[in-house]
Amino acid sequence: MSKPSSGLGCGIAYTDVSTVQHSRCNFRVLLLAVASICILCAARFAAAESHGNGRSAAYQQFHERLHTFDSALTSRTVFQVVDAAFAEYMRTSGGCKSRDTAEVHELYRVSIEASYFTGEDRFLRAAEQCFRSLTQAKSLLRSERVRLYQAYVRHRDFVSAHTFARNNPDLHFTPLPSIHGSVRKGSPATIDVVKSGDNFSFTTEAVDASHADVVVIVASATCHFSQRAADYIIQSPVLNSILRNALWISPPDDLLRYEQIVAWNTRHPSAHLRVAMDEASFRNLDFSQTPVFFLIRNHHVLEKVVGWPSDDQAKNLIEALKRAKFTGSSTDLELGGEPLPDHLGDY
Repeated sequence: MSKPSSGLGCGIAYTDVSTVQHSRCNFRVLLLAVASICILCAARFAAAESHGNGRSAAYQQFHERLHTFDSALTSRTVFQVVDAAFAEYMRTSGGCKSRDTAEVHELYRVSIEASYFTGEDRFLRAAEQCFRSLTQAKSLLRSERVRLYQAYVRHRDFVSAHTFARNNPDLHFTPLPSIHGSVRKGSPATIDVVKSGDNFSFTTEAVDASHADVVVIVASATCHFSQRAADYIIQSPVLNSILRNALWISPPDDLLRYEQIVAWNTRHPSAHLRVAMDEASFRNLDFSQTPVFFLIRNHHVLEKVVGWPSDDQAKNLIEALKRAKFTGSSTDLELGGEPLPDHLGDY
């Protein structure tokens, strides 16, 4: 009999030495078997993921160019960068002439990413072509199916999104609300999220760009800093007066956050938040950060105030309004009042 040992565990104490050795041998075999299975699974997973992620030098170059943007770039400049990166990828990868399945996976991802950054239909059409090829090859990944639905929503192609969701019930997509209104494609427009009872609906509205002076505030209903900025502005007699006609716009990707947007508008009726129809029609704006205050005159951005780290940012906003002469009598403009207490910044 072996001596008791609390370090052995697994019920091996008080067991014959030969039994212990046999148990250790079986344990090693079990470990080897588990390790082999893990390696096989990892290999299969890596093979599948390599289709979605892409491994070619052309893809790596494309990916790096898309994800090293300066946050100060406008949507117009971003489009130019993406367009050039896509053209370079097609040139160095051989384009659409001859592709195996792995290359189709890669081209699909490139097309989806290009459509995401630009909102251009031609990139979405390229993604659809790859999607059909991968479906015929029975090589389509679940994540790739999800990406196409997301691309439809981002492109505001709600008819295609409805059809795709109906044809892919296993993906359990959130049903899109009914859509009201219509706007000319390419024109600045927003989507208002309305709740009636338990039902949501979308109403599209053209943005009136005829005003010489306009303040556009890019904010997000899920952004704590945006919430604090809205709370402060509403409580400030000076800022609330100057910004009473400001246009509060949420980034396009916020569209499916129904509950949060409705909650924001219930709390901030004078800072009614609408979702941008797309980025392409707001070429002078930057949707990568929130909140951002754009002071625009005759379609040109005169001043840009980024963020709301604390209520002290109100001073910087006031100074920008003075420089742009958006304040009427800028000489008498003072903030007045104290910063809001911390508890007002949270829902």
